[in-house]
Amino acid sequence: MTEFLTSLPMQALGCLLTVCVGLAECIGGWMLLKIQIVIGGWLAGAVLGYAAGWRLLHLPLQWPGVLLTLLLAAVCGVLLAAVSVKIYRFGVGCLGFLIGFGVAALLGAGLLPALAIGLGLGVLVAVLLRPAVILCTAFGGAAAAVSALFSLLSFRNPGIQLLCIFLLGLAGVAVQEKTTRRP
Repeated sequence: MTEFLTSLPMQALGCLLTVCVGLAECIGGWMLLKIQIVIGGWLAGAVLGYAAGWRLLHLPLQWPGVLLTLLLAAVCGVLLAAVSVKIYRFGVGCLGFLIGFGVAALLGAGLLPALAIGLGLGVLVAVLLRPAVILCTAFGGAAAAVSALFSLLSFRNPGIQLLCIFLLGLAGVAVQEKTTRRP
């Protein structure tokens, strides 16, 4: 197995990894949500903690400043990961607001209508969290997996690619609906 992996070009390995991650997201997105939120929160906290230690506290990048900076990064990472899990519904609602506002603004709506559309979509996504996450992860994961597979195979047919994304996305929605319980 390792001989096979080492003989592949890096682009092919990236495509294979994207296919695997995309499929996992497509069929298990709702179950993977909390893990992704914890990882994202930890990474954001670690970056903020490192920046705070290095830039704000002016800790030197030699011993013991590096240790203190890394310790601050770890503590901030753990704290933000814990907070992220508690307020993820709010975060998903904010994402819904940004998408609604952005699309409305791109379509030429004025500021107040765009704000209203964004607020409405944000509230709707926050209230209907599970269906919104399932739809986004199923079709997002399907798009990633199919696009990477088509790239790996050097197959270029946008119509067939969209059809495959749609069918795999529907299968992902069905699997997630059957395998996850309602919050």
